[in-house]
Amino acid sequence: MQRRAQAIQEIRDELLRLERHRQVARNAAQLAHAVRNPLTSLALNLELELDEELDEKPERPARQASLRSMLDTCEQALAMIDTFLEQARAPATEPTIEERIDALCAPLSRRSIVDRLLGRR
Repeated sequence: MQRRAQAIQEIRDELLRLERHRQVARNAAQLAHAVRNPLTSLALNLELELDEELDEKPERPARQASLRSMLDTCEQALAMIDTFLEQARAPATEPTIEERIDALCAPLSRRSIVDRLLGRR
């Protein structure tokens, strides 16, 4: 009986850990998109401005260098956001919750554990 209670507690702990990870990943994705969208728009506008400068006013290298620098900075920030999002995502090879439950309590009845977790005893 004690082994069963310990297995149930381990499952609860694992489910809580997974839910916290999912929530952090959701928050990270929301934050990244909130930053990425205006940054992408800014980078596109800088690129258009730089192209216009190069076509119409090639004699202004200082302005072109400034625009290029701002564009590079935007692109670096966008790359960091992409890396951040990749790190926040769960790895594709991570076992599912069901696989984790099965591994934690192979000798126990999974149905009875789920019933206990749901308070059905």
